[in-house]
Amino acid sequence: MNVKRFSLQAVLDLRLRAKERAEEALRAAHQALHVAREMRAGAEAELERMAEMISGERLLASARHQGWVAYTGQTDFCKLLQAHEREKEAQVEAATQLLVRARCDHELVLKLREKWERARQAEFARREERQLEEFFTSSRYVEGSIAC
Repeated sequence: MNVKRFSLQAVLDLRLRAKERAEEALRAAHQALHVAREMRAGAEAELERMAEMISGERLLASARHQGWVAYTGQTDFCKLLQAHEREKEAQVEAATQLLVRARCDHELVLKLREKWERARQAEFARREERQLEEFFTSSRYVEGSIAC
């Protein structure tokens, strides 16, 4: 029997690989965002520690000035980390949109394959029914010719 292959199988395979790559990109983006959030949280904790140290102790004027310079630098660093975190959030959003599109594309071809499969099964059932009709028609003919 002639076994037919789904004509869009190569497209289905490509769409599946694209979906898997999009899932991996989203996982990587989430991991990068997690790291960025941890870095920002650590920097902000250090900023709070510096503020407590500067305001809580009696320091010489030069030491207090150096502390405020370090505090200002740490504040700037925290702002940079916040911007970095926003970039990572944007990357997660972009990766999510890419994954949604890849899943939709994959689902579309899967639905086409299911439709093709149903049509193939219907064609097989029609052929089988036709063969049975031919068999019964020929057996009636043989029975009719024997009875005469």
